[in-house]
Amino acid sequence: MRIVNCARILITVSLIIITSCYQDQISFSADEVVLNIDILVNRSWTIFEYDVTARGGDVVKNVTSSSSTVTMVLTPGMWNIEVSAKNSSANILYKGKASVNLTSQTQSVIIPLLEESGSCAVTVNNQSGYSIAAGAPGHIEKISVTAKKSGFSDISKEIANYGDFAVFQNLLSGDWEFILEGKAKTIDKNYSVVAGEYTTYIRSNYIKTIVSGKMENFITSFLSDAQVKVTPAIPSAYSGTISSGTLITLSCRTSGSTIKYKINDGAILDYNAPFSITGANGSVVNVKVYAEKAGLENSIINELIYTIQNQVTPDPQFNPVGGTYQAAVGVTLSCSDTTATIYYATDGSTPDNTKPEYKYVSPFNISSDVTVKAIALAPGKTASSVITQTYTIVPAKVATPVISPQTGSYDADQDFSIICGTQGSTIYYTTDGSTPDNTKTQYVSPFKLAVGSKTVKAIAVKSGMTDSDISSASYTITDSFDGIAICFEKPDGWTNAFIWYDKDSNGSWETTTLGAAPGDMINYRTGWYKKELASTASVTFLFNDGTWNKTVKDNGADFITTKNIWVKKDGSKVYEDPLAPQPPQLSAAPGTSYFSTDTINVTLNVTGTNISTSKYTTDGSYPKTSPTAVVFSNGTVVTIGGDIAVGGSKTIRLYSINDVGESDASFDYIKTDAPEPVSDANNLRIYQIMVESFIDGDSNCNYNTGYGPSHHRGDIRGIINSLDYIKGLGMNAIWLTPIFDSDGSSALDATGYFCRDYFTIDPKFGSFNDAKELVEKAHQREMMVILDGVFGHHKGWVRPSPTGKLPSGGSNPVSYPGSLDFYKEVATYWIDALDIDGWRLDQAYQVATKNQDRNYWKDIREAVEAKCAERAAAGKQWGTLGYMVGEIWDSETNIQLWGYNAEGNAGLKSCFDFPLRYVLAQVLATQEEINQPGAYNQPATKLVSGYATHSAYSAWARPNLMLTNHDLVRFGDLIQRAPHLKYGKERPDYWKRHKAAFSFMTSYTGPITIYYGDEIGDEVANFVNKGDSGYYDDHVSRSSGQTSGFDANQSDLKNYLTSLMNLRESNPALWRGTRSHISADTYTYVDLKTDGAQKMLYVLNVSTDSKTVTVSQSAVGGTTLRGALGAANVNASGGGYSISIEGLTGKFYFVE
Repeated sequence: MRIVNCARILITVSLIIITSCYQDQISFSADEVVLNIDILVNRSWTIFEYDVTARGGDVVKNVTSSSSTVTMVLTPGMWNIEVSAKNSSANILYKGKASVNLTSQTQSVIIPLLEESGSCAVTVNNQSGYSIAAGAPGHIEKISVTAKKSGFSDISKEIANYGDFAVFQNLLSGDWEFILEGKAKTIDKNYSVVAGEYTTYIRSNYIKTIVSGKMENFITSFLSDAQVKVTPAIPSAYSGTISSGTLITLSCRTSGSTIKYKINDGAILDYNAPFSITGANGSVVNVKVYAEKAGLENSIINELIYTIQNQVTPDPQFNPVGGTYQAAVGVTLSCSDTTATIYYATDGSTPDNTKPEYKYVSPFNISSDVTVKAIALAPGKTASSVITQTYTIVPAKVATPVISPQTGSYDADQDFSIICGTQGSTIYYTTDGSTPDNTKTQYVSPFKLAVGSKTVKAIAVKSGMTDSDISSASYTITDSFDGIAICFEKPDGWTNAFIWYDKDSNGSWETTTLGAAPGDMINYRTGWYKKELASTASVTFLFNDGTWNKTVKDNGADFITTKNIWVKKDGSKVYEDPLAPQPPQLSAAPGTSYFSTDTINVTLNVTGTNISTSKYTTDGSYPKTSPTAVVFSNGTVVTIGGDIAVGGSKTIRLYSINDVGESDASFDYIKTDAPEPVSDANNLRIYQIMVESFIDGDSNCNYNTGYGPSHHRGDIRGIINSLDYIKGLGMNAIWLTPIFDSDGSSALDATGYFCRDYFTIDPKFGSFNDAKELVEKAHQREMMVILDGVFGHHKGWVRPSPTGKLPSGGSNPVSYPGSLDFYKEVATYWIDALDIDGWRLDQAYQVATKNQDRNYWKDIREAVEAKCAERAAAGKQWGTLGYMVGEIWDSETNIQLWGYNAEGNAGLKSCFDFPLRYVLAQVLATQEEINQPGAYNQPATKLVSGYATHSAYSAWARPNLMLTNHDLVRFGDLIQRAPHLKYGKERPDYWKRHKAAFSFMTSYTGPITIYYGDEIGDEVANFVNKGDSGYYDDHVSRSSGQTSGFDANQSDLKNYLTSLMNLRESNPALWRGTRSHISADTYTYVDLKTDGAQKMLYVLNVSTDSKTVTVSQSAVGGTTLRGALGAANVNASGGGYSISIEGLTGKFYFVE
């Protein structure tokens, strides 16, 4: 926890009340105050001017000054003073603010002026294909990363190897350009290395955003178009003596390049084949060579000077030539006269061409400083000159370690970390200011410092490289704060941030006045404010902007905390610093999913700071230890599937580690036949989405208001972005709440259930093209799309249909048959326009005999079925199911009367199974109204009576079972409401009750619907009864959607639901089978599901204790119950099956 950073600016504000005095050049009235603002100039960036703004109520005054002393004349009262320090390019370098209550007494206030800066680690990989061997011209020996921003000097860092990272600290927040350059040693025209000079051969650039107060981790690469200069043309023989007729071969390691050459004063020629050098004895031949390629800078023009010595053996050639190298090099010796024998020595002596121990046989390695001499001798000729080459090996230097945080004052709870950009390096450090070496403490994980003045020094080492320079940072460590620290991220648009709090959560609020102490907060880092409350164990609080017009609460309620807390601007809360280093975050896009193409491309993502390594496998092995693991970086694309048969699968496992910890994740990919629509509505596994509260995918399409605890920023783009997640749950359909134009911006409009234009997509949700894209991409993933139709009421002043039709009667309800043709057109229009697959029908009783003279659903259904039949006959693949499900929130009697029945004919063929849903809630939690008899703690036998309600329905009825919807209380909140339970996520049984409920739904014959968020056990904290937190039963379930960032319990529940949906998909007995009830008692319930030859047994234990259930063998048949989803097999014994089942568990068995 940071207190003061001594490298930051402080502002001293002095307040002087003027009564009857006079100051030159200052005009004021008798009751005004002269405010002197002194800015202490202690900074690292050059400041050009200061902008000072004073806000008091509706009054705003501004002063701009190049001086560090600013004077303002203000009236007494509360003023918020803001200071921005800019450079000559108008970049804001520092900010500071304070609230000052001007009184008649001289006052002063010290304001920390915070740097608008952040840091980053830039990892550099190579995906360019550029690869030149060590020792060859063009070999990359230096990799530089340069940060550029207008108004600032360039900042350059160097790394030694691909995969290492360069650390940039204190960069101004905002966009920076990062230029990557790969450099080789510069050679002159004679192929000699120019000492200390480097030439850039590859370059790539990136624009990255620096976030103030954060350390970002950017993964970059030299890309395929990175090469900027052609590498030199390489001859088979360098300058020296050669024999007349020697063939010269030229090559260039730049693919696609063209080599040019010129002999003496001849023409420039294209090199296509080896050419010979001829001449009289003693003559000199000059050859110039270079290489070119379109779009790249030409290579250097090299010059080769050959002396013809027909009676002298040509000089031996060294490859590579002598020079300074960062690592060991392999040296090859050759001679243009292939009959010659080469002799050499590596100790600096002249080799003896008469002794075989000097004879060159094969390339040799040089790993230390050495001088090599060589001579060549061909039969019938005299020996060549002695050629000398000196090699110096200077290992690359390990990057200097970076100590975080920066020099400053901190308390004893602060964690300190050290990173090094060189992969594989080891860091050693001291905390007493002494010089570190490899005998000191090895850095393994973040550490704390004792109270007092401390100097941390660090060095990094790696075998084969030169030790790094020593880095150092000095700290003043104070005692840890004893109390609760509350940190708050100021929302966009807020001028200031205040807290309203009850220090001891005893009902007595310490704050009494808005915008004033003790509700003031310290701007402790950019964008974040802090309040420290000593000697307390519990604090109740909320945030405001100094008024009650803008507040941030905990889902409508006051926050309560017993420990340090960080609250983000959207009201979400965490109990660890969100800007502190975290273990790597791993994901894949798409995640676990099905695919029907030959192959599928999977993008691997890893984010985090100071990542050491990331690996993946595709054979299911653990990447950390697997010999088949492959290293990857963020954005790596892996193609799989070519070797998988239909029905087969492949698992990608990921692993990553940084200085905070390790992370791993796995994703399964299952190959299926080409996508086909569901042909039997019983097989629908529907995922319901409340559009306005689900996921914000487009910041330009939001309501920003609505009923319930969500962010109210959901839109169609957010759903598109979530399709892989939904498919990964095992769903094959999505139902969207209404997306048609409500022509308004109220909370009621955000629901979509009061429409004005049925033929236009609500622009606050997206566009027609967005909706079209959503349906197309859902179909690509074998998921159907069901829209929500409100055919019994509207907002009023409805816009005509494309054919000019309008509804008749009132707005709630409308009147039939006058409205029939209009709504038939709505229902069929969108099947053609978007290829949708069905409709969910809101308040379906409004179109039936509760409000009309007969059930008009028969007419609308037949119009939909006719449209679908027409499309099927035309060869359309999608938009042919025409599934329609009615919402009749009533008893089974009225569901039959207003839904299924239409004067003896079929009205609707599917309605939601409210009666059985209430029974399921009564058994495993409670229904919403707890004061009614049988509302909660019901025995398992109650499920029998729930199913018995189906006897009231027509033969064509296909009820749809759900656990929650947007009008009901979430199952998780019902668990908390149940008088006999009253617990939430903190109890393991909370998660078991969800699993039990999902297992019951899995065994259900007919379509089922899962409400978004239930798959992760979502609930609203502190909500038990109506009105708690300001929410009510009919909208409390409309919470913000979540598709990532799950904790262990959420992930476990989600994975369990996915396994259930996969089991249901592959076993028709579950979704269309005939149900035979076997047994039930207070605690257990057993059904047999039969579909042709397939039999499956479902067993449920609703108690918290393990039970043994005995099932008659004659009742279910078979000799063995083969367990599904990990359940143990059970063999028949004594005419029955004895099944052990844990508490709050559902089990499935195949009867064999």
